[in-house]
Amino acid sequence: MSYILCFVLIFLGALSRLIDHAPNFTPVIAIAIMSGMFIKNKYIMVIPLSILLLSDLFLDSYPLALAFWVYSPIIFVCYLAYLSKSNGLNIIKFSIFGPVVFFFVSNFGVWFIGGYPKTLDGLIACYTMAIPFFKNTLSSTIIFNAMVVTIYVSVKILLKQSKIKKIFDI
Repeated sequence: MSYILCFVLIFLGALSRLIDHAPNFTPVIAIAIMSGMFIKNKYIMVIPLSILLLSDLFLDSYPLALAFWVYSPIIFVCYLAYLSKSNGLNIIKFSIFGPVVFFFVSNFGVWFIGGYPKTLDGLIACYTMAIPFFKNTLSSTIIFNAMVVTIYVSVKILLKQSKIKKIFDI
């Protein structure tokens, strides 16, 4: 595994959460999926975890009690991507599956820690109010996965023709 590539992914992922953006429109889930799928290393979950921890040092966007509910679905999706084969169909599946898992787990956490009444109606209200955020999460994951695949394939082709290959270890 290339440490330079991991550092770049962590830096870009954390930066994407710090710059002004539409709510939940970041490449974090896409990076978790693509790093799990393409960097076959058992410690790959460190990339999305580092992105979240590093950027959360500067953000005050949610209570600490919610961190588990935000971090765990992203790390889970990264792990499942690590276990899967890297092909176009799986990228498409994970581009939908990742945001869906994040939506249900993170919003269950919002409801569970007291963001809404602890009733079935409260849970339904929580999920209903989160739909606009889900749209951003889903669209950003699809867009950023398409971008990452395009960049990855292009760089891989260029590196085959270059001596830079040893630096990135792709």
